[in-house]
Amino acid sequence: MDKYKYQYKYQKTEKGLSVQKKYLQSDKGKEKQRKYQQSEKGKKFFTIRNWKRRGIITDDKVYEEYIKTTHCKLCNHEFIDTTERCLDHCHQTGTIRNIICRSCNTRDYRPVYNKKEAMKNKRIYQETWGGRTDCPTNS
Repeated sequence: MDKYKYQYKYQKTEKGLSVQKKYLQSDKGKEKQRKYQQSEKGKKFFTIRNWKRRGIITDDKVYEEYIKTTHCKLCNHEFIDTTERCLDHCHQTGTIRNIICRSCNTRDYRPVYNKKEAMKNKRIYQETWGGRTDCPTNS
């Protein structure tokens, strides 16, 4: 442990920052970054970081639920890949409402087999969240 005792202080110095910058621009550094970003730990880190930058209140539990969710909570559409999943949230308070599909999140509703049931679910969802008493910016 003594070997790395002053490493953090060194990394914050001008020389330490320039060495780190050079390493990250090298082929070895870029390869290491790419591998980390594609790992499960890296994906989790960057996803949570992006949510926090957008003002969404989150923790590890939300991420785990987000990853495990396979169907839209509103229209019951099955997620084929991760780009279809959205974290519906209030833009003013940052509170998370649900994990829904991109189509429901943008209100561009896809045709479904049971339209009455889907419309009922949408109406209930919009009355619950759509009244937007908790989030006046999304009315």
